[in-house]
Amino acid sequence: MLQAITPRKGRYRPSWIATRRDRRCYGWTGGIGTSSRRLPASLGGYTVGVLIQSNFGGVLTINGAPVGRELGQYAFQRALGQSADGSIMMVVATDAPLDARNLNRLAKRALVGLARTGASMTNGSGDYIIAFSTNFDPRRRLVDNNAMSPLFQAVAESTEEAVYNSLFRATTVEGHRGTVEALPLEEVIAILQRYNVLQWNQSLPPGRKRFVIGHPSTVIDFIERHGLMTGMHGEASKRPSCISRRSETDP
Repeated sequence: MLQAITPRKGRYRPSWIATRRDRRCYGWTGGIGTSSRRLPASLGGYTVGVLIQSNFGGVLTINGAPVGRELGQYAFQRALGQSADGSIMMVVATDAPLDARNLNRLAKRALVGLARTGASMTNGSGDYIIAFSTNFDPRRRLVDNNAMSPLFQAVAESTEEAVYNSLFRATTVEGHRGTVEALPLEEVIAILQRYNVLQWNQSLPPGRKRFVIGHPSTVIDFIERHGLMTGMHGEASKRPSCISRRSETDP
């Protein structure tokens, strides 16, 4: 616990935390995931970081590919017999100087990224976002409305990727409600290859090769070799981002 809350500089080591043994994300093991984006200097150079706890359902979609349907695990697959309810907590942090109104607007855009992963925010699902700025000073000029759009893009991308990270690094767990299996990564890789949605960074603009800050983990190395969106606590994504590259140090 002390290690987790001690301030430090530099790059975080990838990690995964199961907050409870029965957390499920799209039917597989869920937990904590993070991601971030840093705007280029021309857009303010601000960083947006997102931490999520995934415990919700829907139809898992990665890079546009219907992964959940291909794996035969998705909400309502048995004539409404499988619930997609649950809860997801999203914490958005930024060093952009924002007032309460624009923090509220930024928080709402996290739902854009959540929806990209296949969530439908069902009736019984609690979808909560908290947003804060580390750089609020009433004497300093705040970011105005016209400059908010890049931050909206950043928070959407970060939220989407944080959900994937919570799945990619999860492990199978056992609890009082039974066993929750981890997402089968090799099958996911095969599906994404079949839908030709890997290695986007080499074929789509901006086309800039990203830094890989990877942890010496077999799972992470495996995913990175195949060009999946990945990275915990500031690892670089191989999916091209419209918002520069991800920050190497999450706020």
